[in-house]
This record gives sequence, structure tokens and C-alpha cells, in this order.
Amino acid sequence: MPAITPSQYLVAFLFQTLIFAFFCWSLYKALLRVRESNRTIPAGLVWLLLIPGFSLFWNFKVVASMSSSLHKEFTDRDFEIERQPGFNYGMIYASLAVLPSILVLIVPALMILAAILNLIGLIFFVMYWIKINWYRKVLENDDAGDSEDPSL
Repeated sequence: MPAITPSQYLVAFLFQTLIFAFFCWSLYKALLRVRESNRTIPAGLVWLLLIPGFSLFWNFKVVASMSSSLHKEFTDRDFEIERQPGFNYGMIYASLAVLPSILVLIVPALMILAAILNLIGLIFFVMYWIKINWYRKVLENDDAGDSEDPSL
């Protein structure tokens, strides 16, 4: 099997960074729909997820804060909402972003298991992203409904 060249690593890194930038943009837009008084994290801090290495641990803070912020916002708007919106998908994703690396560092022979866990983590990453986008759209639709003129 041919070795991976530095330029291929660079392309993969840039592609991953682009995906995470879109992910951060989605989280940012969702937090902007939450009233400032209900935010448990400033919206701009989600961009720290773009820092390699740091993001592995910052994910946990962002997931917990997004969940708490969304719960407060939906409760204020009199929506029936689960206690921790998006929390389970997000925490599983965040855990599976860290666990495979630790696993391989401790027992290098478990590389295949780590690859499987990475794939499962990717699935939960996508599910979390979709869930947060759905909450954002619900908030946008509610905002649009509030701004409509009832006399029309």
C-alpha cells in the first residue's frame, strides 16, 4: 500500500476543518436564536471547536451548554421540550471523539476497534448536528410567527 503524502494529509486536514467550520456555524446560528439571558455560553465561543486538540475537550462544554441554553429558551417560549435537548447525541459524539485515541495510545493492537468507534462517533456527530439544526429551525419558525401581523 502506498504511503500517504504530506499533501494528502494537508487536503484531509483542510477538508475536516471546512466540515467543522460549517458545524460551528450551525451551532453559532442556533445559539443566536437563543435569547442572551438564556445562553449558558456566549455564541462566539463555539468557534473554539476549530482548535485541534483543544476541541476534543471543549466539545463536552459546548454540548452541555447548548443543551442547557436550548432547554431554557424552549421553556421560556412555553414549548414542551426534553430536559436536555441534544445532550445524549452530543455527549456520545464528544466521548467517541476522544475514546478511540486514548484506546490506541494504551493498547495499539486495538486499532480496528478504534476505527469502528470513530465511525460510530461520526454517525453521532451527524445526528447531533441534525438535531441542533432542527432546534434552530423550530426557534426560527417561532420567531417568524411572533413577527407576523395578526391583522393580515
